[in-house]
Amino acid sequence: MAQIKVRYLTMQPGADGQLPRYFWQPSSAMRALGWRPQRVPLNWAEHTDPAQLQAAAVARVQELNAELDASRIGQALAATRPAPVNPSRTLGDLIKLYRMSKKWTSLAPATHRGYLQCLKRIEAWGEDVPVRAIGAKQVQVLKNSMDATPTFANAVVRVLRLVLEHGRREGWIAVNPAQRPDLNGTAPSGIIWPREAVAAFVQAADAMGRHSIGTAVMLNEWAGQREGDILRITRKAFRSNGDLLVRQTKTGAGVRLPLDMVPALAARLAEELARLDKRPSIPLHLIINETTGSPYKKDAFRHIFAAIRAKAADSAPSFETDNLLPGRDSAAANAFTIQMTDLTFMRLRHTAVTRLGEVGCNTGQISAITGHSQSTVQQLMNRYMVSTGEMARQAFQKRLDGEKQA
Repeated sequence: MAQIKVRYLTMQPGADGQLPRYFWQPSSAMRALGWRPQRVPLNWAEHTDPAQLQAAAVARVQELNAELDASRIGQALAATRPAPVNPSRTLGDLIKLYRMSKKWTSLAPATHRGYLQCLKRIEAWGEDVPVRAIGAKQVQVLKNSMDATPTFANAVVRVLRLVLEHGRREGWIAVNPAQRPDLNGTAPSGIIWPREAVAAFVQAADAMGRHSIGTAVMLNEWAGQREGDILRITRKAFRSNGDLLVRQTKTGAGVRLPLDMVPALAARLAEELARLDKRPSIPLHLIINETTGSPYKKDAFRHIFAAIRAKAADSAPSFETDNLLPGRDSAAANAFTIQMTDLTFMRLRHTAVTRLGEVGCNTGQISAITGHSQSTVQQLMNRYMVSTGEMARQAFQKRLDGEKQA
């Protein structure tokens, strides 16, 4: 017997070969308002023919549905039903709608810039395509077209997922075709700052009269924050006990870093504050451009950072590491050698997480520094934390200690 789909009609098989049983079962919301399930049709016991029983059940359910829809409750419910989707709505229309949403306006300016770059690529791909015509296959084709730049490909697909999810919430589509994209796997960075490199960079910065950038590098090797959040630190963020409060722009998380526990870092920060106090107009921020007396703009910071790094490379061009660098064969001559020019400010975030991992910090402790939720700390560790020789030595020592006690 063919199955018939009618709103609120359900069927259960009969016991011991008897005829099936049909029921009208309104939604839980309707039942809460007094509409009770019932077996249909009313004279179900008089039927002996399966087809006639089904037809009578369908007819009765349709009558009950009509009564419900005609009632005040039914009319109110109908008013909340989504409007039919307009198939002419395009991806370009949805992008415009997304950019007017609270989700978009709440993003940080730096995030806007990155998203806009991705949206430009998405619009070039399918601005005039109806949203309902986009499926998982089309999303995959878009991703595959950018395989030469896997990181950017991942970013574009993630932004497309956000846009289409906004369309799903607005009723334009029922399912987000980019919800589970097959993103490119990118290898962990595997690059951390050797301690000697930090010292060499700070020395070069001081020699060039750029103490502020030397302080930023020394600070972030312990703090592990994003570049923008380091540059936004104000003097008011320091507590009387030596703690530093950082509110992360991207996540909104706040962390309290006990920097006074690190004597060398505490001394460096005290020196930086003393230098600020000597300026004609005392700046509000910690890291300021010595030339302008104002907080660094990102482009200027990165430009001067690169100049300091080049200066440091003159006297300290490379360093030995105790971890195998990414893409290197362990037998290669440079497998454990890193160039000063390979080190970036972003890698200090990786470095801080790795150093915490080396001493056995758990996810909660690392979260207290990085500001991530504990549910995402493991992902952060997979991306940033490098397997170093120090970790291996500590693991062997724990095994030796355990076997001595056995």
